[in-house]
Amino acid sequence: MSRTATYHTTVRRKGEHRGRLEMGNGPEMDFSAPPDARGHAGVLTPEDAFVAAANTCVMLMFIWSAERFK
Repeated sequence: MSRTATYHTTVRRKGEHRGRLEMGNGPEMDFSAPPDARGHAGVLTPEDAFVAAANTCVMLMFIWSAERFK
């Protein structure tokens, strides 16, 4: 029998192009639009999160395959 993983997040607006992200597995962080889109520097942006998701997936798949195939 296969299992389906379920993930959830909650976002809340903090004002001034800022928000708070709460992830289902515990981490929380502030996010913003990028500075060139009237956002704030020094916090996660949706663009950063998108690129980071792809990069971390590739890295973890590389580690998984290296361990599996030695």
